[in-house]
Amino acid sequence: MNSPQTDNPQDAAVPGRGRSRVWTTVLLAVVIFVAGAAVGGGATVLVGLRRLEHALQHPQMMPQRITDRLTRRLDLSPDQAARVRQIVTQRQATFEEIRREMYPRVTAELDRARDEIAEVLTDEQRAQWQRLFEKTRRRFRPPPPRNADG
Repeated sequence: MNSPQTDNPQDAAVPGRGRSRVWTTVLLAVVIFVAGAAVGGGATVLVGLRRLEHALQHPQMMPQRITDRLTRRLDLSPDQAARVRQIVTQRQATFEEIRREMYPRVTAELDRARDEIAEVLTDEQRAQWQRLFEKTRRRFRPPPPRNADG
């Protein structure tokens, strides 16, 4: 009666076996938790990057997306939502004008950075760097802004 009861008769014959089983269970639970957190975090980052990429490639959709989000979060009336969309659309035109002015400078700086980094690389690394740079540029850099007249 002094010995603890176990479901497995082998556990009663080995002192401390029940304790190691508890630690194994705890360790397994921690591993599962960490793996779930890693997968969830990775998925969140991927979704965020895809949304950012889409927003950069399709700026014309932003006024509606911003208005929809504000309508949900602030419970805007239809009149308020229409006015907010008008404001965001007007501000977007100003942002586009700023982008048009800055685009050549940003492009030139990116090209200089690309070239300076390429200078410290081997031929093989340089080729890989050029591919990586252009892929990233296409993915995250919005297309050049249109001229105000066209």
